[in-house]
Amino acid sequence: MDYLLSIIALIIAIVAGIPALVLAIMNHIDTKKIRREFDSSLGTPTVEIRWGSPTNSGSLPCRVTAKFNRVSSVRLKVKKEIRTIDTLSREQGEDLEFPVFTEGTKFKLNYSDPVNNEKYGREGIIRYEQVDF
Repeated sequence: MDYLLSIIALIIAIVAGIPALVLAIMNHIDTKKIRREFDSSLGTPTVEIRWGSPTNSGSLPCRVTAKFNRVSSVRLKVKKEIRTIDTLSREQGEDLEFPVFTEGTKFKLNYSDPVNNEKYGREGIIRYEQVDF
């Protein structure tokens, strides 16, 4: 009888525990997203990319600007074309040129926070005359 009650208690604990575990994981993911947004509002550095339109000379300009704080080791890669910038001060921008890529071409951005040596990266797609954060 005690054996049967312990098995029933185990089954009830498992049935109740699985949804609790799922909810805990979902809460952790939501908290992580909120913390990331909150950190960026406190000055975690980010980089803004403003894509231009293709020029008559066959180049695609873009402006890379540091937001919230200074950044270092900025690396922008579109297909096999790579452009780098050593450092950007807060709100400082630098113009870069790439060969003409069509809208929708993927790019990859990497940069570092020189204060705490944390590295950041993200991917995006080129949209003419648009800003990408």
